[in-house]
Amino acid sequence: MTGRMDNAILGKLEAFARRRHRLILLRGIFSVVGILSGVMLVVATIDFSVPFLADWVRWGMSGVGY
Repeated sequence: MTGRMDNAILGKLEAFARRRHRLILLRGIFSVVGILSGVMLVVATIDFSVPFLADWVRWGMSGVGY
C-alpha cells in the first residue's frame, strides 16, 4: 500500500479545509459583534434605568463597554 492519495480526494479535502476555515472565522466575527452588542445593551439599560448616575460612572461604564 502506497502513501499517496488520489488528486480528487486531495482537492475535496482542501476545499473542505477552506470552507471550515471561513466558517470558523465568520463564527468568531459574529461572536465578537454579538458580545459587543450585548455589553452595550446592558450599559445603555443601566444608564437609562438609573436616572441619577454621576458622570464618572457613565464614563466608566462606557470605558468598560469599549
